[in-house]
Amino acid sequence: MRRRAVSVLVAVVAALSLSAAPRGGAEQTFKAAIDLVRADISVTRGGQPVRGLTAADFSVHDSGVAQRVNSVTLVEDLPVSVLLVLDTSGSVKGERLQHLAAASRGLLENLRPGDRAGLITFSDRVTVQAALGAPRQTIADRLSSLIGKNTTALNDAVWIALLLNCICNNGKGWPSPSSSDRPATSKPMRR
Repeated sequence: MRRRAVSVLVAVVAALSLSAAPRGGAEQTFKAAIDLVRADISVTRGGQPVRGLTAADFSVHDSGVAQRVNSVTLVEDLPVSVLLVLDTSGSVKGERLQHLAAASRGLLENLRPGDRAGLITFSDRVTVQAALGAPRQTIADRLSSLIGKNTTALNDAVWIALLLNCICNNGKGWPSPSSSDRPATSKPMRR
């Protein structure tokens, strides 16, 4: 049965490719052009970024041909997304966890209005405490209530943080229609 399904699929693909072939022996040509190329450039002096540069300050050549520079954007002008992933296992309880929370609050306080943040904690389970884009006060409140206990599921936390980063960076924000600042606990992953 599987061999028959593959044969039918091959026949359909072959028929489609024949129907798309040029008629009358004339070959069709597809041309493509690139109108814009992004180049990430870092300009520093004494280890510090050089500010105030404009497109006129740069020259770009492609195979010896001068190209027009459309715009220059200073990276610090772009919004950032920060997904805090904190260990809340027993190995960091007490003063260590307090330092982690304080450092995280310091980072939150230095974010600009267009920046986004979120909070994931992990011990024996991974918990989304505040989704990426949640109000900063929600994240700060969750940081204040962290308790260190249980074992560490580091691999699960990294996997979920990477997965959530991919989902949240699709331009549509947090995928769930439910409240974005309500914690959601996952079950431990099994391999």
